[in-house]
Amino acid sequence: MAPFFFDTNAQVKDAQKLPASCSNVNAFYTHEADDKFGSAADALGNANNDGTVDLVAGAIVVDDDGFANGGAVYVPLLESNGNVKSAQKISALHGNLNAFFTFKASKWLGASVAALDDINGNSVVDLAVGAVDDDDGGSNTGAVYILFLDSSFSVELAQKV
Repeated sequence: MAPFFFDTNAQVKDAQKLPASCSNVNAFYTHEADDKFGSAADALGNANNDGTVDLVAGAIVVDDDGFANGGAVYVPLLESNGNVKSAQKISALHGNLNAFFTFKASKWLGASVAALDDINGNSVVDLAVGAVDDDDGGSNTGAVYILFLDSSFSVELAQKV
């Protein structure tokens, strides 16, 4: 996953790879081989009101958190140079998602991610997150989670559709 920085002529003037040795995303959460971090990504806008566009990224396959292929969503908040200032992970064990749903193996949470407007009116961006192998409706039927985030970018409320 790489945020690109453009000049006024829409030409790429710089890029920052996440996670890379020049970025400190690994200071917050360790990525393992085959996590597929960045398999889905979207811009959140200026989510923390610091003047810098922030991101949301999926890590669909081996990001396990105790459940094989459970998946995860990351909200890395960026500095103006593209380095990660702070990050929130949302998964079976992080970000309060387990308060709303019971998790098991092979959901592939984070297969798709999309920033939504502030649906619940708490001044924090909300997310739509795909889980392609969620099987609550039948074997691997998939699901979309609507995640209402709080000011720490943890899940305040969630709905599965």
